[in-house]
Amino acid sequence: MESCKLFTESFIDACIDYKYLLDRGYYWESALNFVVT
Repeated sequence: MESCKLFTESFIDACIDYKYLLDRGYYWESALNFVVT
C-alpha cells in the first residue's frame, strides 16, 4: 500500500511538472523539435 501511495504522489508531481512546462511553453518547442527531427 505504501508503494502505491508513493507512486501516486510521484505521478501527481510529474503531472504538475508537465503542466508547469506546458504553461512555460516548452511543450510547443519540444513538439516542433519532434516534428523537425
